[in-house]
Amino acid sequence: MSVAIYSRNFKKDLFEDPFSFLIINKIIDILSPDTLTVLASGTPPVFKRDVKMVVLEEKLPGFLNTALTKRWKLPSILKKQQVSALLLLDIRDRLPVSVPQFLLMKDQAVYTAKEHPVLRQLAGIVVSSGAMKTALVENAGVDVTRIIVVEGLLAPGLKPADIREQLAFKDQVTQGREFFLCADASWTKDGLLLLLKAFSRFKKMQQSNWKLLITQRGNDPKTAAATAFDILGTYKYREDVQFFTESNPGDYALVLGAAYAAITLQQDAGFPAAACEALVCHTPVLAPEALQHRIGADITVFDAASDASLGKCMMELYKNEALRQQLAVQTVVADPEAGLELLRKRLLQA
Repeated sequence: MSVAIYSRNFKKDLFEDPFSFLIINKIIDILSPDTLTVLASGTPPVFKRDVKMVVLEEKLPGFLNTALTKRWKLPSILKKQQVSALLLLDIRDRLPVSVPQFLLMKDQAVYTAKEHPVLRQLAGIVVSSGAMKTALVENAGVDVTRIIVVEGLLAPGLKPADIREQLAFKDQVTQGREFFLCADASWTKDGLLLLLKAFSRFKKMQQSNWKLLITQRGNDPKTAAATAFDILGTYKYREDVQFFTESNPGDYALVLGAAYAAITLQQDAGFPAAACEALVCHTPVLAPEALQHRIGADITVFDAASDASLGKCMMELYKNEALRQQLAVQTVVADPEAGLELLRKRLLQA
């Protein structure tokens, strides 16, 4: 049995969706090295463990290269490597082969009615939440038995930061200032605008030098959504907005643990990982009302359509340290192991 993972653009797919990067690293852990091959076009990705890699040369431009790769190159490689299951990161990468194909679905993915038959033909679809599973069944008619839910997958190395670590981090990164953090995986211009307006309201009410740190679960959010951040150039408090781009797991845990509070703007059906990662590090969370019951812990909720609502919540949390301390110590239930084991079995039994 041999499993292959393929993407036309690993850099784009992995930066757009940290869930994909985390789950592929988990797959690399749970499958033996001799059963897994990564097929990459262009620059190959770097994972936490060495894995057999086949880099596809691009000798022709654009469409011609894609057609050549999908119709001849990849089928030939799959046959040569005796691949019995193929995991894709994008539905557009589906191949005209008999090998069972699985899709690692992005949390933000939206499929048209024309793509629904393709989804139904896949051997399996991997999603990050039960809500996504329900949507696939109800909206696309996907067989429920073909959907594999890996819910609760968090970044590695998360733990609360002690007071000395918090102070040292702030001295090094924010010049000793307190800060709010937003670590969402997906960024849009509208979402950023709401966040900035809310931060402006907080700054005006509180009259302080607090900062706002922005990251993509430890990575540079501009890599996946560069145009969304163009508006920062004219933002009044732009000097107090910083990007945090250290992808080291320990550094990500520190920024989560040192934040005064974490804000998430997530409204898609995916697992609320950024919020749960903050709670694991004992940092209180401000989230849209829609996430209140999905996070499974006490959080401060705001109206996702109102920057005034978010700004008010930020100010109320600032004024009430006792409430902040109460919301910081939560129990987060995140157990993706059953989903990962099911995925392993499906891939090897395909």
